[in-house]
Amino acid sequence: MEHIFREGEKGAPTLILLHGTGGDEFDLLPLGEALNENYHLLSIRGQVSENGMNRYFKRLGEGVYDEEDLEFRGQELLAFIKEAGERYEFDIEKAVLVGFSNGSNIAINLMLRSEAPFKKALLYA
Repeated sequence: MEHIFREGEKGAPTLILLHGTGGDEFDLLPLGEALNENYHLLSIRGQVSENGMNRYFKRLGEGVYDEEDLEFRGQELLAFIKEAGERYEFDIEKAVLVGFSNGSNIAINLMLRSEAPFKKALLYA
């Protein structure tokens, strides 16, 4: 997955930044830096394109989620975050999900998964 990782202080939590529809991995970096300049930042681009705009999962129509795709994309994103935790050596159990709009939707999906360790989130819109 396309992403940006910025290393913070050793042992610091990681903010996992999830953009809204039409955004990309650069959108929430300023917010992440403003929240805490010492935290690690992992900003991930959504893998779905809707009318040329990046998203994290498909919709069947305006406001109608493709539940099957949401399930698949949530599992795919969780696997990527776990791999990133190993690759960049951060503690996934200390990670905080930060989502905007569609990013908030997928963050909620991640938090509801029994196999996901996420306990904290900042969700906008």
